[in-house]
Amino acid sequence: MTSFGLSDDGETVYLTSAVDDQLTEYRFKEDFGASLEGQPFGYYRKPSTGGYNFITLSAPTQAAANAGPKVGPIVISEIMYNPAGAGAAEYFEILNISDSNVTLFDATQNKAWKFTGGIEYEFPALSPLTMTPGQRVVLTRSIPDFNASYTVPSGTLVIEWITGKLSNGGESLQLGQPGPVNALNETQFVRVDRVKYDNNSPWVSSPDGGGPSLSKIAEKEYGNDYINGRPWQESGRRFSRSFLR
Repeated sequence: MTSFGLSDDGETVYLTSAVDDQLTEYRFKEDFGASLEGQPFGYYRKPSTGGYNFITLSAPTQAAANAGPKVGPIVISEIMYNPAGAGAAEYFEILNISDSNVTLFDATQNKAWKFTGGIEYEFPALSPLTMTPGQRVVLTRSIPDFNASYTVPSGTLVIEWITGKLSNGGESLQLGQPGPVNALNETQFVRVDRVKYDNNSPWVSSPDGGGPSLSKIAEKEYGNDYINGRPWQESGRRFSRSFLR
């Protein structure tokens, strides 16, 4: 086999059938994004549909069945993309599911984590945010509207984003952390978590203007799957129960 290398800032891999070095009709390709050192990519079979996502895995498994998906340390745990009532605020929640503090800033590159899909928001660099184990942080499009519509436990950090809004028709909300630098000296962001939600079946419809938010059921499991999203009244979430006044 001819030696080769794969870029840590992302590229595309092709598999093509051939006869005597002549390419034939079968061709398959897979795009992968930027990755941190030691992070493998692979296929994960979603239990809901039997479909597959090509994602970061929890461990490399050469010549063996793929390991499960890498989840965390920070996950998107709740999304209010179409709040009910005039003036109600969009928001979503992130959660540290790990047992350690997580600082949303890379000191080696002097760059903060940011959302790379759904909205535009970069976390503070001058005063980096450190999330303690189990801590939840709420991001909203309007703090005044949020405070007028919801209550949260004392001490909960609520952050306002300025650019972009959550689509009522569904989209990909994605959190990234600084990763490798490409040939143009541009920092590539590595996906930490993504939820590609929808307001159509098989996703639950009640979060689409019906009042509840879309809440992750099993917070430490893979979240980009409708089977792990329910309205918060049905899921019995402790934190979200105190949101709605």
